[in-house]
Amino acid sequence: MNRHYFLGGNTPLGFHSYFDSLLGQREANKIYVIKGGPGTGKSTLMKKAAQWAEEHGYHTDCLHCSSDPDSLDGMVIPELGVGMVDGTSPHIVDPKNPACVDTIIHLGDFWDEAAIRRHKEEILQYNTEIQGYYARAYRYLRTAGDFYSAIGEINRECLDEAYIRESAAELTQGLEPNGSGTGRIRKLFLTAISPCGVVGFPETFTYANIRVLNGSICGGGSRVLKRAAAVFIENGYDIECFYDPLQPADSIAHLVVPALELFITTNDVLVQFPNAEKTIDLDGMLYAKALERHEEELAEYKELIGTMLDQAVAVMKRAKSTHDLLEGCYVPYMDFKKINGVHKRVIKDMDQFAD
Repeated sequence: MNRHYFLGGNTPLGFHSYFDSLLGQREANKIYVIKGGPGTGKSTLMKKAAQWAEEHGYHTDCLHCSSDPDSLDGMVIPELGVGMVDGTSPHIVDPKNPACVDTIIHLGDFWDEAAIRRHKEEILQYNTEIQGYYARAYRYLRTAGDFYSAIGEINRECLDEAYIRESAAELTQGLEPNGSGTGRIRKLFLTAISPCGVVGFPETFTYANIRVLNGSICGGGSRVLKRAAAVFIENGYDIECFYDPLQPADSIAHLVVPALELFITTNDVLVQFPNAEKTIDLDGMLYAKALERHEEELAEYKELIGTMLDQAVAVMKRAKSTHDLLEGCYVPYMDFKKINGVHKRVIKDMDQFAD
């Protein structure tokens, strides 16, 4: 199974990073931290490594860029304990344990610095424009996040707490302990707010057991998942929590328990998951009569969220167009033949970790 998701996202909090969840230092055989400029081949290097892994029968996790979903910010081959990550802004990553785990690939070794310097004024101008666009986009997202939180506050007033407990218990019913310790958590994003709109790859999560929590926006699905997550961790299961881009710090939108081949997703978030073995209706946890008093208010908030998202996406599109111009200041001055040689050396290096 080749999964596709995000390590960082454009959110009401600005760029929110979970890049520390790439691959744990203890389970990693090697993490390649790639440095370089825009358009210098970082994503291509990772795509080629992922292609090699797929051709050799390994599962891969492809970690996309929220500002350009066609590009990769990272790549993991879990069976080999190998990861690759773009270590440049806005998600600066540096080696934590150089040589024994982490190694740097510096693509700046293959550019014509003198030629690039001739474009200094353009590069500075483009970067200033991009920063300005994202500052505007994040203001729109902050406003969307405020309305999103307002919906959550209304729904919390109308929640049946017993229903939340029962739904979480249903997800963990019959759970057997997995060893004597507690499990670990990875924090990630399955969806991203991008220049292409809201993008997600739920169809790549083809687990044997899929559960969908059907409900309203901010209708309690995250609280159910938090309760279930705590039970899984307590019983020794490692879990992956995929957060809501509009509430990136604390709202779980999707939950994976790899050891159980279990994927639990809420259909009250930005991208819905259509296929499931079993669904749980969460609207029953909202007191309908109490909710009726807020019907017009909720409809208005939802419309405003959509408007703010559209505005943010429009501004990010302009940032992406400017970033394409920025890449044009680098691409002609890269020695991609030599970078292909780097790819071959990396593949040979990764192959040593194969069985």
